[in-house]
Amino acid sequence: MSIAPAGWGHIKVTSGLFGIAIVTVILRFIARRRARLDFGADDWTLLVALALVFLVYVEGLICKHWTRMSPSRRNSLTHSSASGVVHGGIGKHLAQLTPSELTILLKCYLSCWLTYGSAFIITKISVLLLYRRVFPVYRFRIICYLVGFLVFTLGISILMVGFFQCRPFNYIWNKTIPGGVCLPTTPVFYGTGVPTLFLNAVVAFLPLPIIWRLHMRFKQRLALMAMFSAGSL
Repeated sequence: MSIAPAGWGHIKVTSGLFGIAIVTVILRFIARRRARLDFGADDWTLLVALALVFLVYVEGLICKHWTRMSPSRRNSLTHSSASGVVHGGIGKHLAQLTPSELTILLKCYLSCWLTYGSAFIITKISVLLLYRRVFPVYRFRIICYLVGFLVFTLGISILMVGFFQCRPFNYIWNKTIPGGVCLPTTPVFYGTGVPTLFLNAVVAFLPLPIIWRLHMRFKQRLALMAMFSAGSL
């Protein structure tokens, strides 16, 4: 069950980033507990977002390994979400994949797409809920609600594209079905990726004007701006 070198790189990077996410969330809850602060909606939605990110992480890992397993072992894990790096050929060039690997990879792609769309919504909503609690400014809260609406709309759009990108549905992974059609890949990626990047930037920089106007030392304001921007990303 060999894994392509690029696959190991994928495992190391995603494992490191997910480890940072876990540590950050744990420290946040510890800090709120020590400060004797009640947990709010932003905290609980953050836990849900972390769980969804974990699913994306596991799905990516399993897909890399899946096609290297025996059929009996593969069948025993059919309902597991963990199948991408280790069984689906992630880390290889497309031309190097067998038909079986390609099928598994496309199934994992669909699963990760849907989980990512859900994680995108919940993560950004959690950040906006945090902004609403930390910055009790009426106009700023209205902006947060508007951005939240855009985030929710985009997230639902991503999920809808995932569900309806091909007709019939299983043509997503089975390209041998006669008469099957799919949306063109490049416009789909640009149509979802560019708005996602834009909203990520909007959420990251949303509180910066308020922080800049705080009566604090310049270095303190820069530190707060860096902290909120990095945390929201």
